[in-house]
Amino acid sequence: MIKNGVKRLGVAGTVVGTVVALSATAAFAYWTTTGTGAGSVDTASTLTAPTVSWTFSPTTLVPGAAASTVTIKFTNTNPSTSVFVNVTSVSPGTLPSGCVAADITFAQNTLTYNPTTKIIPAGTSSTLTVTGPTIKMNDTGADQSNCLGKAIPLSVVF
Repeated sequence: MIKNGVKRLGVAGTVVGTVVALSATAAFAYWTTTGTGAGSVDTASTLTAPTVSWTFSPTTLVPGAAASTVTIKFTNTNPSTSVFVNVTSVSPGTLPSGCVAADITFAQNTLTYNPTTKIIPAGTSSTLTVTGPTIKMNDTGADQSNCLGKAIPLSVVF
């Protein structure tokens, strides 16, 4: 009797061992498969830089008034490529004729991104908004009418 019991155990052990070995082979084959294919990628020369614009709030700079918050907007016009934007600096550009540096105070401040991912999806009119910098027109006591109604350009590095 014991001899038959051992024989049956041997057959069952062989079946279990074979099933485990086949499962391991299938798993190995699944995870180590290879293939071929073709693809393409855009290079930097085929991309269009995002459109950059900015606004001040309040929209009019008045001598002695509180500083205006600068809002910078980036719009992605690329039909198939998302754009990652990370602003490294914002500063006033060349002031209009008649304005002098003493007329303007600009503060970089901490930049806030909306959306926070800093990514503008491809083929959309989605906009990334960056806020934080402020600009102020100082009341210097001098005649500042040469700055009246002039646009203050900004330099945005990203």
